[in-house]
Amino acid sequence: MEYEDDYRGGGGDIEPDSDLDDTESESQLSQWLGELENYAKWLGELENYAKWLGELENYAKWLGELENYAKWLGELENYAKWLGELENYAKWLGELENYAKWLGELENYAKRKVPSGPGIAPLNPGEYASPKKYFTVNGEPEACF
Repeated sequence: MEYEDDYRGGGGDIEPDSDLDDTESESQLSQWLGELENYAKWLGELENYAKWLGELENYAKWLGELENYAKWLGELENYAKWLGELENYAKWLGELENYAKWLGELENYAKRKVPSGPGIAPLNPGEYASPKKYFTVNGEPEACF
């Protein structure tokens, strides 16, 4: 390098800085280039970190989605429990329907007139009165209508 960028001016004459020789200026320039290279590496690292942050942001969004799905699964679990409860209620209603039929049968049996009086007993003790069943009157079978 013939002249440096740093000149001393005096009285209108421009002269090169005599304190710096060519080897010093080259070493300073190479030092600056080394610094610039380090800054470039740093910028590359920062760019990588920025990409990483973008990835982390995407993962955070995914985690938010997974959290929403987990909430949905919790809701579905609650609905499944509710369906189980409804199934139990349906079974209970079936049982109540059976009891209602039984009560209707008992009511029908209660409305039928059973012959009463001395010597009248069912042919088979424990059976309900029915027009089709025979009863004994003084030992003789007789139809009850």
